[in-house]
Amino acid sequence: MSQHIQLPIAFSEPAQLVLYLRYGDPRKPGWEERWMTEWAIQSRFRWFPKNKLYLHSQFKNILEKVFSQLEVLGLQNEIAKVSKCFDKKTDSKGVLSVHAWGAALDILPQKQYTNMAKWSQPFLKVFQDYHIWCGQTSVQAPQNFHQFCLVPSEPNVSH
Repeated sequence: MSQHIQLPIAFSEPAQLVLYLRYGDPRKPGWEERWMTEWAIQSRFRWFPKNKLYLHSQFKNILEKVFSQLEVLGLQNEIAKVSKCFDKKTDSKGVLSVHAWGAALDILPQKQYTNMAKWSQPFLKVFQDYHIWCGQTSVQAPQNFHQFCLVPSEPNVSH
């Protein structure tokens, strides 16, 4: 007799499942206090287009290294605009956004071609070197994505 585990729809996509297994349900009381932090990012990176970010503490630790490396390589100027990191929204199927864990950052590049985010290969490599996934580098279906995530949103993708 086999048992089937019924996975809640909110965690049914690959990235959401990984985040849920690592950090739990971001909708639970006390979750934000345990995992989230406010980062006064411009105190360290004056070039960053946003003054503060509210994000997952582990994502912050990695992004500090990424942004330092971008600065060393002179690639920080590729970033034009930054949106949110944290939002408990769900998609039309009820799947939580990776933003619900504060584990995704929406960044718009200086260069865009017909609404397609276009990052240089050296810029993407810095993120990849620190195991940050970008929708533009999707193996299965490259997307018009400007989102950088703590985990990949494709099954069986390793960094």
